[in-house]
Amino acid sequence: GLGHIFSVLGQPLLIIITKVVWTIAMGIYFGTIYKKTNNLWLPIILHFIINVCALPYCFTTITTYPNISLYIILPSFICSIDDENYPNVKAMLKPRKRIELKEFYFSTNTSSMRVSQYKNNSNASIYFYHKGLIKYIGVMLKGKMEVITDQETKNMIWKNGDTIFYKKGVTDPDYCVLKFTATSGRYYCDLKTESFDIK
Repeated sequence: GLGHIFSVLGQPLLIIITKVVWTIAMGIYFGTIYKKTNNLWLPIILHFIINVCALPYCFTTITTYPNISLYIILPSFICSIDDENYPNVKAMLKPRKRIELKEFYFSTNTSSMRVSQYKNNSNASIYFYHKGLIKYIGVMLKGKMEVITDQETKNMIWKNGDTIFYKKGVTDPDYCVLKFTATSGRYYCDLKTESFDIK
């Protein structure tokens, strides 16, 4: 089981732990089958069947959604368009809320330049990445950014300690929500890129 750790070096710790625990558990499972049947071929055949069933997950971006979901808990970059039609990029804390790969919620200042730009042009993109010891993984999502100021949505993503940024609390007029709705994306890993649509 521990031998499989080399296949995930450079990825987030959660992926490494999940991979190692899974392979150790499968090793115990196969060992038990051998012990009960005294037949080495049976666990070998079962291992082969599991590997064959997993092949489709190795060659399509759509099935990497579970992996992408792990990477988008990391700090992100958001992109807006300024008055001269140039892209502006800003680093952000991880999204406060996420609905699959479709919707992302960020908190920000109503008075910020970014809010003004999104009000003028809602086209946007966000980018997440992870740089490990061996591999680099990046996920870019394109879509629309909406500036939300209703109190219900502000309450939904408010966290203890946010008064550091918004002195008047959850009702601070200078506190608002950025809601990003993705329509498509591009995934990069191991020198390969693949585009995908989000419905």
